[in-house]
Amino acid sequence: MFGKKKEFGSFLKEKRISRGLSQTEVAAALGYTSQYVSNWERGASTPPPKKLSSLLRIYKIDPNEFVDFVLSQQEKELRSVLKLKSK
Repeated sequence: MFGKKKEFGSFLKEKRISRGLSQTEVAAALGYTSQYVSNWERGASTPPPKKLSSLLRIYKIDPNEFVDFVLSQQEKELRSVLKLKSK
């Protein structure tokens, strides 16, 4: 779902910080350890799809904003691929 895990992780970290939440608080709300949240934010892994709606709620992310983010990342990837193929 997220081709560029680091960009997605940065997005999540930015939203968490803007809400004034710690990784520990987010992890507790989701039933995970703070290490999981750290891994998501560093791009080492992504949250399970079943937890995305909870993350949107916790971070107060409008679903439209989330979809726009995902689509913009996919567009960047597509442009990169097309650029490579045209060389």
